[in-house]
Amino acid sequence: MSLKLIEFCLSGYALVSSVNIAIAFALLDFAFLFAFISWADLRNTFNAQKTLLFRMSFFWIVLGLSALLSKHWDMALKPLLSSIYFVLPPFLLSLTFLRSSSVKLRIMIFFSLSLGASCIWAIWQYSNGMLRAQGFIDILELGSFIALLFPFFATSALEMQQFSFRQRIYFAGVSLLLLVGLLCNGTAGIILSVGTVALINILIMRKHRILFVLVSLGLLILFWGATFLTSETTNRLHHIIDQKANTAAQRYSLWQSAGHMFLDHPLLGVGLGQFSKNYREIYIDKKFWIEEATLSGGLDHAHPHNIYLHLLTETGIIGLLAFLSLYGYVLIHYWQALRRAGPNYIWIKAVFLSIITFLLCGLTENFLFGVNLATQLLWFLIGMTWNLDKIDLKSHL
Repeated sequence: MSLKLIEFCLSGYALVSSVNIAIAFALLDFAFLFAFISWADLRNTFNAQKTLLFRMSFFWIVLGLSALLSKHWDMALKPLLSSIYFVLPPFLLSLTFLRSSSVKLRIMIFFSLSLGASCIWAIWQYSNGMLRAQGFIDILELGSFIALLFPFFATSALEMQQFSFRQRIYFAGVSLLLLVGLLCNGTAGIILSVGTVALINILIMRKHRILFVLVSLGLLILFWGATFLTSETTNRLHHIIDQKANTAAQRYSLWQSAGHMFLDHPLLGVGLGQFSKNYREIYIDKKFWIEEATLSGGLDHAHPHNIYLHLLTETGIIGLLAFLSLYGYVLIHYWQALRRAGPNYIWIKAVFLSIITFLLCGLTENFLFGVNLATQLLWFLIGMTWNLDKIDLKSHL
């Protein structure tokens, strides 16, 4: 009974994840509550995934140690708890209770319906003058959802031979809709990350590489052509390399200040959750004081818009190494699964590409602390596909 309730909650989460954040959170919370009723299943997962869970624990211990040794340890509680909340429950739930491959496929279809609806709303918003369309959720969250789920839908459409022709056409349509939604969303760093991962996908393809290259080039020409016909997106992409532009000036100033902050506290950083306080009081570049005060973020920057600099400033080199140890282990796991070329090679490659997308997006955004749905979604996908190389998906389609 509890297994059915958990599957229902997880299916509901996928169906509303890009439409209503509050309901999505509630469904995951209920699923985790029901999971304790089936504690034996969770215990088996803990026993089977000791290495990964150890690396997770090491990362969180380093975060906690950095907080305890800082001047304002009480400021670290919220980011520490959020970093656990957005990783452990979604991973354990999807790994432990999404056992059937048919359920996994249904979950992905629900994700496509939810994100597709949000993209349609974003397109409508853009057509009515909202130059940074956000769909039903936040601008950054919509962009990151598209970036993380696009590899699943695109590879399913172009390479998943187990799917029927109608299924592949459906996923192709979803992929195109997501690209248009991303264009209307206009988050430049995510757009560049998706394009980079598309090139990486071509390099690791085993079959139909020429066909995929031709299709990809056609889509990229249309996508970038539409992008440069869109003034707002063009301006944001131009701002990445134009250090005189407001957006670029803000980021470069933040990154320089973050570098100084790290050099002053190289081992364990200034303490988890304390970048904003130290930046505002000590490290802000005075020549950008007036300019930054007029920008949307003002002087109160919670993070340096870069995962790696954020870790270096708040947790030091030890925190960054702990982070790289965790995500590096996950990447190696999927790379080894790819080399085994099992029956679910395509979906394993999709989550491998999603992880790379996440890490690339981290160069200009931060998904680690606070209310970060991208981290939650990524670890849900990791849990759902962690053992997929041991299951024959075709037998369930």
